[in-house]
Amino acid sequence: MNNEFLKRLETLLSKVPESDRREMLYDYEEHFQIGLANGKSVEELTAELGDPYVIARDLLADYRVGKDEVVQQTEEQVQEQVQPFQEQIQPEQQPQPSQQEVNSKELTMDEKAELAALKAALYKPAPIPTPMGTSEPTRSTSGRSAFGSFMVGMSLLLFNLIFIVGPAAGIFAAYISICAVALVFTLSPLVLISSSFLGFSHESLAVNFFVSLALTSLGMLMGIGMMYVGKYLFKGLAGYTKLNVRMVRGGRAA
Repeated sequence: MNNEFLKRLETLLSKVPESDRREMLYDYEEHFQIGLANGKSVEELTAELGDPYVIARDLLADYRVGKDEVVQQTEEQVQEQVQPFQEQIQPEQQPQPSQQEVNSKELTMDEKAELAALKAALYKPAPIPTPMGTSEPTRSTSGRSAFGSFMVGMSLLLFNLIFIVGPAAGIFAAYISICAVALVFTLSPLVLISSSFLGFSHESLAVNFFVSLALTSLGMLMGIGMMYVGKYLFKGLAGYTKLNVRMVRGGRAA
């Protein structure tokens, strides 16, 4: 989607990492796509969304709050896991034992290595969950598994083949037929007037002229009407296609 609103919003969010910024812009891009398919102008859709500066400010505020919460939760989890071992590693200060006691309690090399490995594993931060919209291959960005999407797609395919394709083909055939009739009526003056001049018509030139004028007017009116009908048919087809795609992807709203 290429318009000034999205360009301005993306510029205002330029400090956000690419994956997170794509996630923020996704809903607004889809809003423009659906709105344009429904016949709305870019200006109307921009007015519905509001000021991009205000939107960018709210998005950045929510992003910082969410990131801080994730980091804080991670630190608390690490602290809870490490605390019992810290108490074992750093015991309370006691009177200095004798050299004989120190030698008897000294850890072996293997025990020291195991303790060091345990400390390194515990102090390693837990991985932060990947936000939606990234390219992580093992995670579905729509909240639905690949098998679920496949089943929904097959169900929609069967439904469309049984209930949609037949009526849609009939409507399309009727539309093409009416367009052909409108074209024939519009071009009828050429046939009628030519037949009058060549002597193939038993009617007078005046009669053929008025008949051709009436047929031309009717053909033009039918052609104009079919243009509007075709426009609404295309919008309906595009909207239904987008609905099917959203259902397969997990029903993500705009």
